[in-house]
Amino acid sequence: MRISVTVVLLVLLSGVCAQVQAETLFPAQAAPTLEVALHLPLAELKRQRRKDDAEAEAELHLADGTVLPLKVRPRGKSRLKECDYFPLWLDFPRKKVAGTVFAGQNKLKLVTHCADKYASRGYLAREYLIYKLLNQFTDVSFRVRALRVTYVDTGKNDWQRTHDAFLIEHKKQLAERVQGEVLEVPEVLTRDMAADYVSLVNLFQYFIANADFSLRKGPQGDECCHNAMPLQVGEDIFPVPYDFDVSGFVNPPYAVPQEALGISRMTQRKYRGYCRHNASLETARQRFLDEQASLFAMIDGFDELPGLRGDKLAKFLRPFFDDLADQRQYERKIIKRCRG
Repeated sequence: MRISVTVVLLVLLSGVCAQVQAETLFPAQAAPTLEVALHLPLAELKRQRRKDDAEAEAELHLADGTVLPLKVRPRGKSRLKECDYFPLWLDFPRKKVAGTVFAGQNKLKLVTHCADKYASRGYLAREYLIYKLLNQFTDVSFRVRALRVTYVDTGKNDWQRTHDAFLIEHKKQLAERVQGEVLEVPEVLTRDMAADYVSLVNLFQYFIANADFSLRKGPQGDECCHNAMPLQVGEDIFPVPYDFDVSGFVNPPYAVPQEALGISRMTQRKYRGYCRHNASLETARQRFLDEQASLFAMIDGFDELPGLRGDKLAKFLRPFFDDLADQRQYERKIIKRCRG
């Protein structure tokens, strides 16, 4: 009995340690921007990026002089095609990151500024801010960490450029943090979803004018879902959203309106929630109205990444709150637009 208790305690302690390590990189509160240098064969990786097996050895140099070996892989769809600095998977050997801010990490998504010509226009800051805004509403959301990255191209005589970027918390660490389990399923039924959460998420997507998602299924042949991760917590499924770049809130040059959904411009809002959850939508509506002042204050005071125009974003968001406050508009644009 003593041995089994010891084993159980060790397992529990290891889980606690992993959680503490994960929060070192993605704390609940605001954290300073990490200064790093990423040494990789960038130009060669760019030529190979369309291949399924595109991968390269790299090094991440931390500000204290620590050098972490890792592998990098291109990722994404539209950005993979359009961007000179495309998003990457960072794959760390766990043993090598012990004792650093990356302790406990294995695979992480790096979100980049896309291209030099876009670096000062705030697209990256806006997408990063979306994650932060969603964090304000629910812990069942991906955390992010701002970076200042010096890219060193080892294949071009150490050519280098410095730009902003951010990291996204790994899905398994999010699951551990909220005591859930990541699901790998082809489809999620609306009846199995956590109604209050899904209503909040769908209203949040309307808030940022994002139609590039599905909480029910993924593209043909892929696992569920599209730009959302199904997470089982207790008896309910929480489809956790991510990848918000193709939204009106961000509105990058490569984004294209979805004509199939009747959207003629990126900043046009279209509610895509489910009629089954209309009963719980009022709670989400009131939550947004209650948080309006704090959300605008958060946007106005945002300084974690450069280039954000808070006044421009506020102008974009005000019609959303006007729609929520006006019962007639709320019913016309949201309640009556639900999907079966």
